[in-house]
Amino acid sequence: MLTRVAIVMTMVAALFTTVTVAAHAGWAFRCKGSMGNHCNWAVTSEGVQPALPASVEWYSPPAEGRVYWCTYRQPSPQPTPDDVRWGGNDPEHGRLWEIWCPPELVIGEEGVGGGMPGAYLPQGLTYVRDGEYPPGTGFTDPRVLLHEARGALDLPVPVPRLGPDADTIAVKVPAWLWIEEAGPIVETSTAGTLTATVTARLTRTQWQPGEPVVPGSNRPAPAVLCDGPGTAYTPGADPAAPPCGYTYRWRSLPERTAGTGTWPMTITAIWTVDWELSTGESGSEETTQTATVDVRVREWFNSLTDHVG
Repeated sequence: MLTRVAIVMTMVAALFTTVTVAAHAGWAFRCKGSMGNHCNWAVTSEGVQPALPASVEWYSPPAEGRVYWCTYRQPSPQPTPDDVRWGGNDPEHGRLWEIWCPPELVIGEEGVGGGMPGAYLPQGLTYVRDGEYPPGTGFTDPRVLLHEARGALDLPVPVPRLGPDADTIAVKVPAWLWIEEAGPIVETSTAGTLTATVTARLTRTQWQPGEPVVPGSNRPAPAVLCDGPGTAYTPGADPAAPPCGYTYRWRSLPERTAGTGTWPMTITAIWTVDWELSTGESGSEETTQTATVDVRVREWFNSLTDHVG
């Protein structure tokens, strides 16, 4: 009875034992469980690719920087050297691996493959040269492509303009507001038959004037929201009717501005980023770019030449 209990306890303990398979010419394996079927495979750029035993036949790419989320199984035994499945590759300096991918990562001419959630589908064989990883070519997470295309967008920092003359901004005088127009900006990322396209368009600008509602208070004056980049002032336009504008109420006196003599106007450019996959999926999001400009606000009297600072 005691012997039987001891055997059972030994088998249970084996389930939680970490098994380390000896390194082979620059290749290393580390497996968990009594059957050794949960393995991480590390490979250097040197060494001859070993024939893996059945207990170490699965490979999953490292989590960090993972692009391909498929797993790989080395068939044992390998096909004979004259087998057409080698595709003309050298059996003496590499091995064939079976590719298994979840349906959502199988991208083909007809789009994302179907299947039961969590089920891995066989995707044929791939040749792996000695000292290299299984490539997983053609099996890409669409979100990775979107991330790459989105990261390639270089949205400009807004360059604020005030008019009719930025040097004559005054209380009770409307100021025209606009930024240099940019866009649309388009970026794409492609892998196999899948393409992700992102298009960024400047849709709105928000202007926080920087002055308070009442001098000395912590309540900022309301922001102004304008369509697109605003409208640049041109000679002949009515200076008192800006399509996108703000009228300051308070001079930027040094005692009101911690000695700077200016109000810190903050400009936020709001971009709409539309994305589309060649599989037909699409979506949209917003992102912003912000800049600040110091605005000196004076007070004008009977003419634009008679003023006080």
